[in-house]
Order: sequence, then structure tokens, then C-alpha cells
Amino acid sequence: VYSWTLSPQFNLGEDTMPYARIPTGYQPGGPNVAVPGVPPVVDSSMLDSYEIGLKSQFAEQRVQLDLAAFRIDWDDIQVASSFNGIGGLVNGGEATSEGAELSALFRATDQWTVGFNVAYTKASIKNDFDPTVISIPDQGIDVILNTGLAGDRMPYVPKLSWALNTEYAFTTQAGFNGQIGAALRGVGSRLNDTTERQRITALGDPSTVLVPDEITAPVELDSYRALDLYAGIGKGRWEVRVNANNITNGEAW
Repeated sequence: VYSWTLSPQFNLGEDTMPYARIPTGYQPGGPNVAVPGVPPVVDSSMLDSYEIGLKSQFAEQRVQLDLAAFRIDWDDIQVASSFNGIGGLVNGGEATSEGAELSALFRATDQWTVGFNVAYTKASIKNDFDPTVISIPDQGIDVILNTGLAGDRMPYVPKLSWALNTEYAFTTQAGFNGQIGAALRGVGSRLNDTTERQRITALGDPSTVLVPDEITAPVELDSYRALDLYAGIGKGRWEVRVNANNITNGEAW
């Protein structure tokens, strides 16, 4: 398996750089969970990624701006799924993820910085997942299970996410260096899984559907916000740092 990366960059003056990046990626396959009807192995997957962006500094380098747009194409994507309560992997055919991200950092003073970033991502599956077929000869039927359908959103990928952060750095008269900071982050709604379809057909004849398909939709997880705080102080080789995550007890179910 060969993978490669192409990453041209261009300098428009000292503080502005447009760029492009085209890497490929590979994820090996391997043995799968031993459950009747589940493929014994999961195939390897490949992806191609395309990104264009701009990095810039201005206002005497007190403002930094990063802007990027991207697209990722997967082939034989590996997706976790559940078979009668037992987790395993399946190949989900083709999938795409595309979107844009904006990040900015503002240095208000030599000690105080404020930043934010926002990202929009549209990630979806282009094909039905490989089916699991369980034959029941004594009943003359096949049970065909698809754990993902074309057009499904990728699980746990929010369409919108963002973060605001600030940090203040200080130095004491005793020679200690420290910082205090906070980050408010938000994550949009997500889906916990893909759509599951169970189809019952005549034994050996997938074109004969005996009963209406049973469709199980994924659960939508609510959007949430969380506030994180941190502080640190140190001198020489030593530093003490304290973190408090999600102090507002933000929840998403």
C-alpha cells in the first residue's frame, strides 16, 4: 500500500500564506467479532483528503487568522456496529466529509490573548453498509441486516462546533511565571449511530420481501456547551497546573 502527500505553499508577503494539501490515508483491515452472519474480517479502507486554506497575521502580528475548506473521500470506511447487542465492525462503502473551519487569535496585550474557532462539517454515507445475512432453513427465510443506509449522517459528527478561549499570562516579582485561562466550547447535535434496516426474504431469493422492512433510526444527541477553566504557575523546571472541565455541568443525551 502506498500513501502520499502533496502540500504546496505560497508566500504573499511576510504575513500571508495561502496553501493546499492533498494527502492519502490507509487503515488496515483485520479479524472481526465472531458472531453468526457477521463477516469474519473487515476490509482495509482508504481515503483521499483535499484542503485549501489561508494563514495570515496582521496588526503588527497581534491578530492571527486561519481559514480552511476541506473534503475527505473514504472508500470501504470501517464503522462500528452492533449485532444483537454485540459490537463489531462493518465496511460502510463510500463516505464523504466536507466543510470549513475558521480560527482567530487576538493578542490584546503582551499578556492577554483571546481566540475563537468555528467549524462546519457535513459528513454522510454514500452507500448502504455491507449486509449481514442470517439464513434460517427450517423457516425458509433469510434475515438481511443493514446497519447503515445511504444518506445517513456519520455517527458522532456534529454539523457545527465552536470554541471561545482566553488566557492571561503573568510574572511575579519572585520570578514565578503563570497563566490563567478559560474556554467555552459548544458542540451541535449528533447522531449516536446509523439507520438499521432488517429485511426478511425468501431463502436464497433476496428479491422476495416477505414482510415490511423494520427500520430502527439512530438517536439524536442534543447540542451542549461546556466551560473549562485552568491555571498554572511555575519556576525553572517545575510547574503546577490545575484544570477544571465542564464546571457548568453541561449535558447532552
